[in-house]
Amino acid sequence: MDGEYTGLSFRRMSAADRQDVYALLEPAATLPAALRTRAEASLAAALRLFEDRPDFGFVWVAYRDERALACCTVAFGISATHGGLVARIDDFGVAAEASVDIIERTIAALGEALRSEEAVRVEATVDLNAAAYAQTLEGMGFRNIQRLTWSIAAGDLEPGEA
Repeated sequence: MDGEYTGLSFRRMSAADRQDVYALLEPAATLPAALRTRAEASLAAALRLFEDRPDFGFVWVAYRDERALACCTVAFGISATHGGLVARIDDFGVAAEASVDIIERTIAALGEALRSEEAVRVEATVDLNAAAYAQTLEGMGFRNIQRLTWSIAAGDLEPGEA
């Protein structure tokens, strides 16, 4: 699954990569203190889950010269519509010094890895305020299909309170 792609190396996050991934996905310092504390705890819990439950998903990390440049979380599901394994990309983090095309390169390498796992579909969660990210995905063949979600974690909003 690991491989080289135009001077970059890609791999699933290991315990040794955890700090690099945390740095790429770290919540913005501009968040109010209470929200930042919650976001940091959520990120730490998610990274532990990816390590403890790799059957549910993983974090895909792009490196150049052992410097983490980008990462994204990947969660697995099964689609009755598509008759197979579906991977959902979420939580994309990019280092400030990374080149503009790092998103496309990371996702292209991830696609190759997911094909070897017999995934039949890849979906991506896109913040509508991240126009460059959305345009990159659309250029790669992703299509806009509306998805409605409801977070059922304790303490989250009730349906309709987004």
